Amino acid sequence: MRPPQLNTAAFFPPAGLQAPAPLCWTTPVLVDNCGTRFALNPSNIWCKCKVLQDYWGKILKVIKEITNSNLSLDNAPLILLSFDMDKKGLLRDPLTLHLLDAARSIIPRHWKQKGPLCSTEWQLEVEHTRKMEEITHIIHNKSNIYWDIWGPWIRYLNNPS
Repeated sequence: MRPPQLNTAAFFPPAGLQAPAPLCWTTPVLVDNCGTRFALNPSNIWCKCKVLQDYWGKILKVIKEITNSNLSLDNAPLILLSFDMDKKGLLRDPLTLHLLDAARSIIPRHWKQKGPLCSTEWQLEVEHTRKMEEITHIIHNKSNIYWDIWGPWIRYLNNPS
């Protein structure tokens, strides 16, 4: 696995979206924008921006409910890179990793769109991943592993609180 610092190179928005003074990517796009001058700060453009805090708040609440993990916006490396700086290790729970990957994958889609991110789009992305995982596990005759990983997500969808 590559060191986390190499992965952050892909976390910058396209140059055309940055204002002359580096503003957050949401500034020219959204009405309720961040306006911060830290556009080159990956933690701002991916999770610290106030436009994204509501999105991440909903996502992290659901992840905590499903997996009992204690993720918060205060730990950006863990959310963005699945790397825990305190424990010097990676997240190991496959479901948490899938849920975070889906949440991260939606953010760049909105760099050129008007409108905020929503948790419904995230659920659709997670469902797409789950269906692909189901097919893969069936092909490899490992349905028990699939249910161990995805059981909590399926139970959440069937009984949302």
